[in-house]
Amino acid sequence: MSARAPWFLEATEAAPSDLISCQEAHTSSALPLVCKRFHRLWNTSQLRWATLNLDPAALQRRLETLPAEEQDAALAALLRVLCMRAQATTRLWLHSNSPQLLPLAQLLELVSPHLQQVFIGQVACRSTLPLLQRFSHLRALDIPACAYEHIEWEAEAHLLTDFIGLQELTLRDGGLSNALLGVVAQLRGLKLLSVATAEPLPSRFHLEVGKLVSLEELDLYFVPAFAHRLFEVLPVAFRGLTRLRTLYILAPNPLKEHVFIGPGLADLPALQDLQIRCQLEQVPSDLWMCGQLTKLDLEPRQQQGGSMGVVSPPSGIHMPALQDLRMARCRFPGATLPLPFCDLAGLTRLAVMHCGLGGDATAPGLPLQFTCLSRLASLSLEGNGLTSVPPGLVAVSTLRVLDLSCNSLTSLPPGPYLSTLELLSISWNCFVRVPAMLCCAHACEVLDLSLNPQLELSRADVEDTLLRMPRLGLLLLGKWPGCTAALNWRTDSVAALVCLAQQRPHLEVDFEHTAAEYDNLPLG
Repeated sequence: MSARAPWFLEATEAAPSDLISCQEAHTSSALPLVCKRFHRLWNTSQLRWATLNLDPAALQRRLETLPAEEQDAALAALLRVLCMRAQATTRLWLHSNSPQLLPLAQLLELVSPHLQQVFIGQVACRSTLPLLQRFSHLRALDIPACAYEHIEWEAEAHLLTDFIGLQELTLRDGGLSNALLGVVAQLRGLKLLSVATAEPLPSRFHLEVGKLVSLEELDLYFVPAFAHRLFEVLPVAFRGLTRLRTLYILAPNPLKEHVFIGPGLADLPALQDLQIRCQLEQVPSDLWMCGQLTKLDLEPRQQQGGSMGVVSPPSGIHMPALQDLRMARCRFPGATLPLPFCDLAGLTRLAVMHCGLGGDATAPGLPLQFTCLSRLASLSLEGNGLTSVPPGLVAVSTLRVLDLSCNSLTSLPPGPYLSTLELLSISWNCFVRVPAMLCCAHACEVLDLSLNPQLELSRADVEDTLLRMPRLGLLLLGKWPGCTAALNWRTDSVAALVCLAQQRPHLEVDFEHTAAEYDNLPLG
């Protein structure tokens, strides 16, 4: 029986993504958003077994695969493990319900009364709220809204108000009824409200959410199922939310949803983090006047006909606090970053990704005034189809991180931009040898040359370039994984790698990953 125990331990200890992989038939497209938050809670926990990740239906199916003579003993062992884990948990991730294995009411009886956070999966028991009433310390609740609509909400929705300590509420996988909105509006202690809906927001939504005076984060996730839909977000109704610091407006499918964001963003006094990733009707009129923003993520997605959202800010951008700006799949006039962005003096991190920037005299990509960004430490120009490094970048002398991946570069020009770099990614380009100018990157610690299919190394590359990078600790050289023998390293390259290993025995060379796949590297 001891041989069976590790399986039970894994079944209740696994990270959320491990169990999600076996739940594909039941999960919704909103789950990545939920998962992101749950992983954040997971990673901040310092308690052993603080999170109980449970899929009773999957456990039942697993038990049924065992020989009949072993099932009773295996079930007894499983229940012992569940009892031990449940008594120590403060977070419960419940994917399903299995009355044959253990009725939900009995399972929750095993759980510690100090339970603080609960995720209820789509296929879990619908009458869950009454069973959760014993957990007076509950702070975060994540439930599928479609399981509590119409008649069921009339009977159970009012129970939400009994959780007097509730601070985070996530409603997934359905529309929002008026009954539900009325209950949510009474949760005046809410700090986070996350809504994933397939239907346009009802007319009362903005009015009711505007009553949540303690709200600090609002996540709106639009997941239309069939026909094209127009979703409206009216920030002007949130003017009274004086604590709202984070607003996410996300839609995963650029072919179905259209989102209109009305005026009022500049009137949210505490807003610091704004993320807009959806097919916009137009960029919000007052977006560039949000003087309190410190982080902006703008991805207007493709419009009908294959064109992209045009981003052309006015000459006077008033965003003095902005430090982190990410723009993806935008279109700029003249294929060049508009000049007003160079006035963002406090910017430390900038990503301009898949925006079709130029890189020549007719379309320089970055204006020469780009050097005015004197605090810029991280820059990503990923996926812009660059054939040369924009002249406006060459003179920048403050960068520590530079991502030029997924372009068509064949060389790097000399310039101050190399001297301060600690991380340089030039993966997915057209380099055939190590750029000679890298010998000037004396501070570089991570160099990503992966996925350059024609790249080969020579002893000259090693001796004249790589060995002149004294701080280099990680070198990424993986070939294009889709190609085979034709792109294997040639004999000269192997000899150069042997020479490098002899000269730099402590240098780590990775042939399998890119820099973007390292969690601790500041890319993206």
